Amino acid sequence: MPGVRKAAAINMLPIAEWGFNGSVNVEGLPPLDRSFFAEYRWITSDYFGAMAIPLLRGRLFLPEEMSGKNKAAIINQTMARRVWGEKDPLGARINIFSPEWITVVGIARDVRQTGVSVPPSPEVYMPAKSYANGRPIWSVVIRSARPAESLVPGIRRAIHSEEPEAAVDHVKTMDEVVADSVSAQRIVATLLLCFAGLALVLAGLGLYSLVTFTAVARLPELAIRGALGASPRALIQLVGREGVALVAAGLVTGLAAMIPLRPLLTKYVFEVSPIGVPAFGLVLLVLLAVGGVAVLVPALRAVRIDPIRVLRQE
Repeated sequence: MPGVRKAAAINMLPIAEWGFNGSVNVEGLPPLDRSFFAEYRWITSDYFGAMAIPLLRGRLFLPEEMSGKNKAAIINQTMARRVWGEKDPLGARINIFSPEWITVVGIARDVRQTGVSVPPSPEVYMPAKSYANGRPIWSVVIRSARPAESLVPGIRRAIHSEEPEAAVDHVKTMDEVVADSVSAQRIVATLLLCFAGLALVLAGLGLYSLVTFTAVARLPELAIRGALGASPRALIQLVGREGVALVAAGLVTGLAAMIPLRPLLTKYVFEVSPIGVPAFGLVLLVLLAVGGVAVLVPALRAVRIDPIRVLRQE
């Protein structure tokens, strides 16, 4: 098709599908731990190019391997590290379904198959035609500089021209596949953001109320000080010092309580540092601003009020 740079197919699309796995036997090595499983992937020749997955060592499949005549496999970094360690796996032979040995010819970069927040699993890539049982569902991957929506009609026509009964659905860009995979985390993050905003508003209201109540309770004292000659600036400083000390004590207490709870963020939001300095700084600035207003308002009221009226009320 015009505009298509690479096109390939795989039995399990990364992030969208996972769970096709099983044990692996390695020629010349003792049996692997019973808990070890590798993900099996069957691909066509241009898969790594279409998905921009670099081959770190070795080579891609040859035509005779893609046709199924010779048996070959490409493994990922995690597979090479966990099975062979520091040894070179190229040229080693493995089997997965039958006693027939398969030669390892390449090592590909890791791909997060089961989700963006899940570490890569050991993977074995094999030519699609080596899957003897066939598979009714395949994922076709296409790399193109053209907008995805402009390609869809041509993709359907091309596939139907070869397989009239094929159903082409779930057409998405990989960005959409990734976004769908983190939808649950996005919902949790949105709820956390809403609750955090509500908590910040409530904290600000509570702080304002507490500081205002403390200052208002001291109006008689401030009135007496004013009657005895205290300047408005001195009264504002008096109320401000104690109010700021109260705000600072609350912020320090809140920060101390926050420290052991920081790691919880990493469980719900992918690639978020447990120490979000900009976020914490913003919260501190908001609370300081609210505290400053809560201190300043009653302080200004105190210097403007008539001392005689306050004393008569008492």
